[in-house]
Amino acid sequence: MGAQAVPKGTITVNARHPVYGEHVKTFMLNADRSHDFREQQGATITLEVTPEDAAITAIQGEQRVALHATGFLAPGKWVIEAEAAGHSPQSKSLTVVAGKAQTVTLSLPEQHTQSLF
Repeated sequence: MGAQAVPKGTITVNARHPVYGEHVKTFMLNADRSHDFREQQGATITLEVTPEDAAITAIQGEQRVALHATGFLAPGKWVIEAEAAGHSPQSKSLTVVAGKAQTVTLSLPEQHTQSLF
């Protein structure tokens, strides 16, 4: 989006997402303004996790977001956690910067369990 001129009057923002649904907000502006929306945008995160069937979660405070091969996260500090049956869980800290795509690589080591059989 970048820098955008926002005129005086009423503006309606409509956001649609296939999972989170549709959200509509209307704002009343009292003066002509210019605002750089880039600070509010997140970034695309590409995940390279072994094994491929691992469950991946992004955590920021109390917020938990399930991710797959790629995801979009808001700016800020996140922890990416991955876990899979038969493997030790792994995590990695990540700072998301608006507009800066990143790749997270995690390799979950196999758990070696001892059995009597």
